[in-house]
Amino acid sequence: MKRRHGVVLLVALAACGRNDHDASPDSPPGPSSPPATSPEAKKQTPAKPAESAPVVATPNYAKVGASSDHTCAIVRRVGEDIDRVKCWGSNANGELGLGDRTSRSGKDMGDALPFVPLPGVTSLLSIDAESGRTCALQASGDLWCWGEGRAVDPTDAPPPSPSTVPLPGAVTAFAMGRDHACVVLKDASVRCWGGNRSGVLGSPTPAEPSAELEPVELGTDAQAVDVTAGQDHTCVLLSTGRVKCFGDGMAGQLGLTDTEPRGTRPDQMGDALPFTDLGDGFLATAISAGGLHTCALSTSHSVACWGGNRVGQLGQGHTRSPGRKPGQSPKAASTPPPTDLGTHGETTMLRAGGSHSCVLKGQGIKCWGWGTGMGDDPGEMGDALPLIDLGSDRRPVEVAAGDHSCAVVVTEAEPELGRLLCWGGSSAGATGMDVDRWHFERDGVMGDALPFVDLGKNIHVVVPG
Repeated sequence: MKRRHGVVLLVALAACGRNDHDASPDSPPGPSSPPATSPEAKKQTPAKPAESAPVVATPNYAKVGASSDHTCAIVRRVGEDIDRVKCWGSNANGELGLGDRTSRSGKDMGDALPFVPLPGVTSLLSIDAESGRTCALQASGDLWCWGEGRAVDPTDAPPPSPSTVPLPGAVTAFAMGRDHACVVLKDASVRCWGGNRSGVLGSPTPAEPSAELEPVELGTDAQAVDVTAGQDHTCVLLSTGRVKCFGDGMAGQLGLTDTEPRGTRPDQMGDALPFTDLGDGFLATAISAGGLHTCALSTSHSVACWGGNRVGQLGQGHTRSPGRKPGQSPKAASTPPPTDLGTHGETTMLRAGGSHSCVLKGQGIKCWGWGTGMGDDPGEMGDALPLIDLGSDRRPVEVAAGDHSCAVVVTEAEPELGRLLCWGGSSAGATGMDVDRWHFERDGVMGDALPFVDLGKNIHVVVPG
């Protein structure tokens, strides 16, 4: 019987990202002007889209963010229209945003769990959590971040309070990696800052966030819609549904036919940076990066994943992947094969965790890779891959993945009130429960027995859409 495994700088400005077991060492915001906290130092000229190129992609906003050891959610009090944030789990680097370094779970949940102080914020579009860091996107285009990242050793001093990141314009989408971060601005450009391993910023030069932060060179007429970040790689979704990736390619996570990095030299970017070849007719509507792998969801609801596959996170029924270690191939397939998810309805949402992947499929959720026991052997995908048992009258409307997984669910009686379920072997109480890492592998703990995360009386998670 196959063992199910436990699912797993820069201060206040870049993220510390997901671990990967392959590793070696609402509408988009449209303010007429940049946020007041991020003054525009110089006039930007948006790139002109190709006249014949259809716009098929939109930002992939998330109401729940999960890292390897903490979780955050955009929440509201019943009867109010004010968005707030609650975070729980590890807090050694201030990633819960509460002004201290005390971790919270179990008895610290419910009304005892404070809201993250975000002065003046009433509407939030998206949130993401990475080890040691959290960021949330305000509807006005401000990006709020808190936590120091795992690149900073915890001290006895209080961590910095949540604050906005200084940038050249309004943010429409963002992503965080191990110790870098990237945003898409209203002008459809991408800006990245932080640590720069293997050219993950799209430039050979490290950068700090500021009003003068230069755009990443993506090529002629390239208009970015969304961005995702893995451990040390970045992928950008363009308005045409095509994808470009840069940074470390050691496990094939750039979706190219080699394992070389891109972005370490200027001549590797712009028009010289190849598109990821996803196959004829594959136009991506969403992308999501784990530690060393990346996945894309197409307009026809198919999924393709590429990169690290040591624990089956690509969902191919094996654990082979390219790389630079003995026995690994220095080349990857020119086109990643589709991930067979079976016939349980259309795939409408995609999230890649550290070393596992999840999708919202029909009326349920499917996950494969680390901690699921699925996806690494033949015969485990397609219709053989079961829907996660979330219990009766619990319809998922969003899925999140770190080293654990979470689902925002609604009931038939109250479809507007989101409640949160979390499971998996994450550390530090990131599921909101004080349980050991093997708890969710035991019989009788899923389904109706899986409790809702206690966020407090009359507090619900914002439902996407």
